[in-house]
Amino acid sequence: MVLILSRRWFGVLGVVVLMLSGCEGKNTHFPVAGKVTVDGKPLPDAQLRFLPYEEKENPGVSTTFFSKVKDGNYSLVSGAPAGWYKVIIMTQYPGGPAKPEVVLPQRYSVYGMSGLSVQVKRDSAPGDYDLKVLSR
Repeated sequence: MVLILSRRWFGVLGVVVLMLSGCEGKNTHFPVAGKVTVDGKPLPDAQLRFLPYEEKENPGVSTTFFSKVKDGNYSLVSGAPAGWYKVIIMTQYPGGPAKPEVVLPQRYSVYGMSGLSVQVKRDSAPGDYDLKVLSR
């Protein structure tokens, strides 16, 4: 009986140690929020897409995340797993305004051409996810 209880307690202790050690599961999401500016001014309205950056080593990153930009600010509601993402910006999108205030060059809405990328990480600093684009 003592032997059985000892094995159980070691099992329970092992689980508790793993939980307290700070191990992150594959589905851990981190907060992602920032500002989008065009020529230094807040972008009034747009849709962002965060797509896995295929050219970088990205274990566990396979989902596209969407966010709405309002008055230059955005936030991924559920956050995102750590890793690299290419970002595209669309000022003309389904459900968006019929006539956007700002229309960006097409390159910002194309996966391989936007030139925008972010690395989502555990310890991000303010401004890490800010996106700066040009109207030309």
